[in-house]
Amino acid sequence: MSENLFESASVEMLAEIIREAESRMSAQQAAASAADQRALTFAGLLAAGATAFISQLSPHHNAAFWINVVVTVLLISAALLALCSARPTPWGFVGSEPGQWIDDIVERRPMHIVFAEQASHYDGAIRRNDRHMKLAGNTMKTSMVLTAIALFVAIASRTLPIF
Repeated sequence: MSENLFESASVEMLAEIIREAESRMSAQQAAASAADQRALTFAGLLAAGATAFISQLSPHHNAAFWINVVVTVLLISAALLALCSARPTPWGFVGSEPGQWIDDIVERRPMHIVFAEQASHYDGAIRRNDRHMKLAGNTMKTSMVLTAIALFVAIASRTLPIF
């Protein structure tokens, strides 16, 4: 096992590191939950918009038909990306299960070492949570770009003479 750099900290410093890590992880969870809720709401709105464009498809394959197809495909793609951004991911949570302490109790491990391991565990979990949140955020940004393109195409097709 690799050296745990947290072991060089004092017990007091480790207690503060753990307290702040738990605060950070709680904030991450709140932010991720809010982002997921926004993504799901956005996906629902996009699905409704795509449905409206699908209802406008005519049996005649004229320019308006193809514009509606393009807008519909863009909106459905954006909705799927929004749903992907809210998909369940492995998540690091605050705390531990009581049974995880049994080996420490049996081996009479010093709290300093136990705290250092907890700090290291939280450090990894925070980094993984950040990666999941960044990926979800980038996926949602792509969804918004596709939505903006769909809106541009829809508006331009109704107002510009080139369409």
